[in-house]
Formats: sequence, C-alpha cells, structure tokens
Amino acid sequence: MNKVILITRPDHDITTRYLSRWANQVIELADRKGVEVLDLKRAKANKKEFEGRIKKKNPLFVKFY
Repeated sequence: MNKVILITRPDHDITTRYLSRWANQVIELADRKGVEVLDLKRAKANKKEFEGRIKKKNPLFVKFY
C-alpha cells in the first residue's frame, strides 16, 4: 500500500495561515505512523507543484487547507 499523503498549506492571509498551523498536527501524526508527507507550503502550494507531486508519488490521501 502506498503510504504517502499530500498536504497543501498556503500562507497568503490570516485565514490560510490559521489553517496551515492546524496541519502541523496531521503532519506530526503521519510522521509517527511512518507515512510519507508531501508538504506543499507557502509558495509551493500552487497548481504546478501539486500536479507534479500527484503524478510522481500518487498519494493515498490529499488534504487541502
């Protein structure tokens, strides 16, 4: 089974910054469980990076913040 998750964490304004902070708990839990986390944060939370990671790693789960 593919143990990879992808998380997008933009940080453009107060709302996305707030949501981005909550993702830390998800990332920490995934690390403890041995799940690889593809963390697209700040400037990397864009369409090009997202599509590239999807094609390359085929994550089991995708979380948008």
